[in-house]
Amino acid sequence: MLVTTVSTSFVVQLALIYVPFLQNIFQTEALNWADLSTLLMLAAVSLGLHEGRRRYERSLNASITFAIATSARYGDSSDFSVLPMALFNVPRIQLGGSSYEIGLKHGQLLAPQIRDQLEIYRALFREICKFEWPQVLEVAAQFRVAIRNLAPDLLDEMQGIADGVGDIDLLDIVALNSRSEIALDLGTELGLENIDGEKPRDGIDHKDRKAHYMDGHRPGIVGKIGFNSASVGVCLNAIRARPMLPSLLPIHLLLRLALECTSIDTAISTIERLGGTASSQHILIADANGSRGLELSPRGGIYLTEDADGIVVHTNHFLQNKLVDEPPWLTGSPIRLERAHQLCAEIIKDVGRDSLGEVVDAGLLRSRLFCDTVNSPQAICCTPDPMRQASIGHYSILS
Repeated sequence: MLVTTVSTSFVVQLALIYVPFLQNIFQTEALNWADLSTLLMLAAVSLGLHEGRRRYERSLNASITFAIATSARYGDSSDFSVLPMALFNVPRIQLGGSSYEIGLKHGQLLAPQIRDQLEIYRALFREICKFEWPQVLEVAAQFRVAIRNLAPDLLDEMQGIADGVGDIDLLDIVALNSRSEIALDLGTELGLENIDGEKPRDGIDHKDRKAHYMDGHRPGIVGKIGFNSASVGVCLNAIRARPMLPSLLPIHLLLRLALECTSIDTAISTIERLGGTASSQHILIADANGSRGLELSPRGGIYLTEDADGIVVHTNHFLQNKLVDEPPWLTGSPIRLERAHQLCAEIIKDVGRDSLGEVVDAGLLRSRLFCDTVNSPQAICCTPDPMRQASIGHYSILS
């Protein structure tokens, strides 16, 4: 089946170049790479349209940007290597073993970069949230409890990362992995929303993971955007809304758990069983059979379906989820949404719906969608905003 999902994940798009390379990594004949390639090539609008191209271009020159490929082949603690992506000068790390062993090697191999990330987010939290690091760690301590209850294997992995770096604490890593929740300046809601006696949630046991996955994220983070050997791919739109519940899992952990699933349905079931997200976010998820837009929040989720052309388009505001308080945030988000629909419709009209899988590739999307500068600086191809300080703009890219 042709998957015609649209998202702006340039990290995921890079994987198109490496399809033969990835076949060797996953060492499986069951992976439907044709469907996966189509999914990735057409995944063009859903992840951060306001920052996608700029994030990609900056990442090529940022020493702290890494693509982390984790192969969850348990029982073989020596299953790791560091292979340079010479084309982009970006290391690829392949990890295996127990959750703790995966984290330990992650921390050992990327210790300087993880320390850099901590410095960046100390500055980010100070600038954006007016939080000093001890305050950030207080919030992280609440998330540590939730992670221990709901996804203990991921907490073990974070402990391994901290031990691998050697001079940092587990809470530092928890803070990095809950940065989306903290950085959106929702900390004032924590006391009201962390209700004692909340209905307990079933945790997740990762001993029998069924999918190998390629994950693109920052050093010290256990999950973000990517895809797996079952042709499940995820991308992300940040949403700013209240409430925020630190008794639930941060969005980056749910993205990781989704990548350990073998279908959209199992990923949705996993997210629902865990009670949803600690903060409001949109996940674009697709497999070989279709795609959905998951407008998730602590108060419940709304699942968008493909339109008549088989496309899911999303930017940085909820379309249907009215369960949360979502104040105005990025004025360019509705404009980008409309523009993306327009450009996608033009591509479909010119190419023909039946020929999308044969004609549409990364180059076509780059020239006709990703390079669009309508409503700059908040365009699909985002440009630096002269009204913002350069340091804050840089941090927003990394967030």
